[in-house]
Amino acid sequence: MNKILMMIIDGIGINNKEDGNFLKKAELNNLSDLYNEYPHSILTTTGDVIGLPDGVPVNEEIAHVAFGAGKKVKQDVTILNETLGSTLIEKNDLLISIVKKLNKSGGTLHLAGLVSDGRISSDIRYIENFISHLHNMGLERLYFHAITDGVDSKTDCIVFLDRLIDSFNDNSLGKLVSICGRSYAMDKDNNWNKTKVYTDLLFNGEGARIRKFDNALETCKKKNVPDNLIPPIKLIDDPTVKSGDIFLWLNFQVETSRQVLKAISDSEFTIYPVNKPENMEIYTLLEVDNMNIDYLIDDNDEFYSIGTYFNDLRLTQARISSKERYPMVTYFFDGYKNDKLDLCDTYLIPSLQEDYLFKETLDNITKQTIKCIEKDYNFILVNIPYADIIARYGNEEQLIETLRNIDDSVGKIFEAVEDNFYKMIITSSYGNVEEMVDGVGVEHKGTTTNPVPFIVTDSRLGLKNKGDLTMVAPTILRYMDIALPKQMSQMRTLLEEEG
Repeated sequence: MNKILMMIIDGIGINNKEDGNFLKKAELNNLSDLYNEYPHSILTTTGDVIGLPDGVPVNEEIAHVAFGAGKKVKQDVTILNETLGSTLIEKNDLLISIVKKLNKSGGTLHLAGLVSDGRISSDIRYIENFISHLHNMGLERLYFHAITDGVDSKTDCIVFLDRLIDSFNDNSLGKLVSICGRSYAMDKDNNWNKTKVYTDLLFNGEGARIRKFDNALETCKKKNVPDNLIPPIKLIDDPTVKSGDIFLWLNFQVETSRQVLKAISDSEFTIYPVNKPENMEIYTLLEVDNMNIDYLIDDNDEFYSIGTYFNDLRLTQARISSKERYPMVTYFFDGYKNDKLDLCDTYLIPSLQEDYLFKETLDNITKQTIKCIEKDYNFILVNIPYADIIARYGNEEQLIETLRNIDDSVGKIFEAVEDNFYKMIITSSYGNVEEMVDGVGVEHKGTTTNPVPFIVTDSRLGLKNKGDLTMVAPTILRYMDIALPKQMSQMRTLLEEEG
């Protein structure tokens, strides 16, 4: 049985153009040599094959789910657009009871969500549809707390806010009562001071009182304040959630929802005081696991991850990442599960606060990976996120330096792989650094829809030219001479011999 080390380098896609392609600018000798010398495929990262709408870029969560599941998993954005794009939701027992309860008590339904077409955390389309359904169901009072994007979508937030206002007008229902940037409302890195800014807006009404949001947002633009950093704004004197009201969170992305929902819903939350009213009910559209919050819509998509399968077969595993992607190689790769696998060791590498371009952290990931290779695990999974992170937040010189540091780590790990009779798989969740300029010459910092490489360091292996992210797990199993579980039995692999 082949021992496998799988390295996921987030942000490295395939683009033959030179303009804005930092993979070519950085001249990465190790990665280039491995790509040219060993069998490789090109993997699609978007579209129905991985459960996404066409043209919607994958993110790290969805990609790692696809890697682990080995099959198409219908993504949350698709589930919500399908459910809220039909009248099925109007027959939802929980939503019917919410509407009846509020209309009887005189309470208000507060909707809070990211207004964006990025479709990574939310989608303005299902929000518009939902407002229409609430009108059809006879809801009488609706307040909307808009969160502005600037990350998943670069479209000016005014465009989405205007669409929201149009939806209110078309349905004679709803009022935009507050606006706040996602940096505060959707923090995921335990910056509780940011989350407090948002909950203080919701429950204390703390924010700048303005009459017209377009004037305020134009002022933010003139001061170079991006959409994600727009400070809390209230559009009425008192936009707060009151006793007897119901709060419904519209975003589906778990990682950027968990922190604010914990502050709002957890009765034992003590990090800072939250002035939450009594008798306020909280709901989400989809389930947020490990949180005691009722939700409206079931996704009902069960699968059996390759990591769980390895464990059931009593094969040893190691998972390695820094905190920026640690949930990807554990929770998401294992199919949205936090269960401890008894034969899987996990290594969370600390990210050092003063670590310039994450170089020392990358060195520590490299050292730990080599130690795991020497321990002879059957399967090792390592994530390296720094090309993607620096591409988003750094400058050109920093990105080139980071890419070269990663290339050096690839070389060191490959040497250990060869010395210890492993085979190495190199791939990526999605592209970024290969297309830092869009088709009209404008700077682009973010996920692309370009394909990504899939390299296997075995010269004897034949691989198909093209595939997609869901084909990785079944390919690994076939390559290790392990039968596919029934959940993957209908899936194709990337092995040339299987046609």
